[in-house]
Amino acid sequence: MKQFLDACPILVVAFAARALAASLPAEQLFPSDTIALFSVPDYPRLAAAQRDTPTAKFWKDEAMARFRSAFNERFNNKYLGPLERELGVKAKDVLTLLQGQIALGITQTRWDDTTRFMPSMTLVVDTREKAEQLKNTLAAVRTRLTESGRAIRTDRIRDVEVVTVQIKASQSGATSDVSTDKGGPDSTGAKSPTPDSQSGNAAGIKTLELSFCHVDSLLLVSTCQQDLEKVIAKLQGASVPTVSEKPGFETARRVVPRDALAFGWTDMSGLYQLFTKAVAKAAEEQGSGKSGPTQVERLFPAIGLAGLKSMAFAMRHSADGTFLDLFVGVPQEERKGLFKLLSIEQKDASPPPWIPSDAVQFSRSRIDGQKAWAALESTINEISPSVLDFLIGQLNEAMKTKDPGFDFRQYFVQNLGDDMVSYQRPPRDSTPEALSSPPTINLISSPKPEQMLAGIKAALLLMPPPLNNIEFKEREFLGKRIYSVVPPSVAFLGAESASSTAGLLHISAANGYLALASDITVLEEFLRSAESRAKSLSELPGWNEALQLVGGAGGGFLGYQNEAETIRALFARLKSSDGKAVLPLSIGPLSLQSSEAERALESLADFSLLPPFESVSEYFGMFICSGAMTPEGYTLRAVFPTPPQVRQ
Repeated sequence: MKQFLDACPILVVAFAARALAASLPAEQLFPSDTIALFSVPDYPRLAAAQRDTPTAKFWKDEAMARFRSAFNERFNNKYLGPLERELGVKAKDVLTLLQGQIALGITQTRWDDTTRFMPSMTLVVDTREKAEQLKNTLAAVRTRLTESGRAIRTDRIRDVEVVTVQIKASQSGATSDVSTDKGGPDSTGAKSPTPDSQSGNAAGIKTLELSFCHVDSLLLVSTCQQDLEKVIAKLQGASVPTVSEKPGFETARRVVPRDALAFGWTDMSGLYQLFTKAVAKAAEEQGSGKSGPTQVERLFPAIGLAGLKSMAFAMRHSADGTFLDLFVGVPQEERKGLFKLLSIEQKDASPPPWIPSDAVQFSRSRIDGQKAWAALESTINEISPSVLDFLIGQLNEAMKTKDPGFDFRQYFVQNLGDDMVSYQRPPRDSTPEALSSPPTINLISSPKPEQMLAGIKAALLLMPPPLNNIEFKEREFLGKRIYSVVPPSVAFLGAESASSTAGLLHISAANGYLALASDITVLEEFLRSAESRAKSLSELPGWNEALQLVGGAGGGFLGYQNEAETIRALFARLKSSDGKAVLPLSIGPLSLQSSEAERALESLADFSLLPPFESVSEYFGMFICSGAMTPEGYTLRAVFPTPPQVRQ
């Protein structure tokens, strides 16, 4: 009995440690020098939610069978199969281990060391009741690595056995092979005296050390044993400062929903400090000998990056749709530069009645133009004092020969309004050119848009050749003047023929806006909008319900995308590309090009096997997002509402 009583404290500590390991949220697992954190609090819950999404149902639709089968075969042959053979473990067996939280932490540990080529990363996976399977899987991986001749090292960190393997990587960061270097500690359990997860050699090849272990039901994988030790210590109940104690994280966690299926956070102030140190070091190595900050070192504080504290996102799902919440932490008292320039006024951002219902994309930002100009002027003056005043003075002098009363600030700055609207119409046809350049119009509100246009035309005089010689072709339409001009972005390439309007930028001032359009037809449509009786975007079925899901349009920013029409155009581009697609990566009205994504998909997907879009169109509806500013920063809530035809 006495022996049992003596053992009770040990049993209590053991059970407490096991419970602690299973219950700690991600922000209490990783050390305080973590600069980025990604967490899936409950993977089975996420997987169940994802199975109900329209995207998952689209992928599993019978119409996608040929494309899906070819894609899976290529993926298995190129990536999954070789990895399974290398590790001796089947992917489906690994997936069964994902029973709880999955968390990834990225730290700045020794990131500024010249031997480092990437930050340190640590992955934590909770297998819950699969702890024994986890133990057996890790043993099988270790055996497979040994049998294949790979050099592995076994250490003990806080009485936890840790297996480390070296992976060779090129300067670009692409991994190649596992090192067979026999240096370092042997498998007797002695800890390496100087663990370093990355080092270089004369051939320009660097190595990445990957360490893995398990603590009860938790799988831990890390590129840095220092970080791994901190996580293990926390799991064992040690007092270790964690991410949860950082002020930037606390603010972000208050703003984004806590019931998220997935959550991510980045310490932007930490990244800013690392970046500025790198810039200062580069300037020092150049040996310029100049005293005081360089032009580059003045740039970043001036544009406001010093005030950016953190960024966070959260993803949720319900029967209504999939929700994304984004937070950019810039305290009100520290906003300057870009963050002053992009200040959103809390005003109505609903679509004006003349936005057509068949618009593919729409966005409206209630940014006060005059306040934005003041922020821009302040930023430029901080970087290069008096330069802007000099340029404006030169412009005024140059224009006085044509207009003695010309003053750029009066013509342009004082005529800036507080409304910026953009919308895009469907492509005119299915040719590759039309699909890649759909009709788009951008509108800037102004009390005197004609005068503001005169200010813009005058400003071109100070541009370098040939921009300062651009010819504005003028014509009249419904009593309004339309000016067609070669866009500055293509002026150096030469204009189209004089009789063609293709490739031109069309500008007009009407209805309280300065309008800039890539297509003459969409501009003429806007000029006729006062007479139009066409159905408005806000009259779309489900519009009001979707708007309520994002909190309304009163925050000052609203964005919309017709996902059905966007994916329809994407299908057309993919199927007409002979397997070489130009893929726009987009989130609502925001998009960018990615050649890396293109190359990866081209090697995996046969786009000629895609079905007619009409056979899967039911899975795509709309995207809508609403943004606002708070004293803590910028918030954006977005939703992909579940299309009515997909609802169960």
